[in-house]
Amino acid sequence: MRDGDAFARARIRIVRLPGWQVGLIAAVAVALVLTLALVAVGAFLVILPIVLVAGLLWRFLARTGWFGRRRRTARGPTTIEGDYVVVQPEALERRDHPRQ
Repeated sequence: MRDGDAFARARIRIVRLPGWQVGLIAAVAVALVLTLALVAVGAFLVILPIVLVAGLLWRFLARTGWFGRRRRTARGPTTIEGDYVVVQPEALERRDHPRQ
């Protein structure tokens, strides 16, 4: 507290920049945005064909049965057989229903 002003550090100082510095900052910002966009497009162009080829291989090789799940449509539906018991709500309260 040199001047007796307790808020001297908290005050915002406005600095005027020369025009060439503002232009330089803007040019650097534009260059960074363009660089990131170029890297993103390059990664997309490299990854997209790999994913497409892998998807097509998976699709066609799964049909032939080399890998992946085999389809069971030719065998027909699966039936689960068993004995079923209908338990009434009153029997649940009394707990006298047959246990298995």
